[in-house]
Amino acid sequence: MFTEKKDWEFNSIKVQPGTELTIKNKGRMKFRAFVCNQETGRCWVDCFDKDSKFNSFAVTQIKRVHRKNKMVRRY
Repeated sequence: MFTEKKDWEFNSIKVQPGTELTIKNKGRMKFRAFVCNQETGRCWVDCFDKDSKFNSFAVTQIKRVHRKNKMVRRY
């Protein structure tokens, strides 16, 4: 039995589908889902690369989460 989460938190950063991640020795990928196997307890991240190829990686392979800069008005 697998559980799939579209919204996930990594090092207190919210990750949603389309958020870019840097994977060790692979480069940048776009996040699709966080998946866990209920029976074995193993978890991984499903991603797409720039050519829209599907890949799965262990959570330990994530090097960085890229966030888009949001402009905040300060008065």
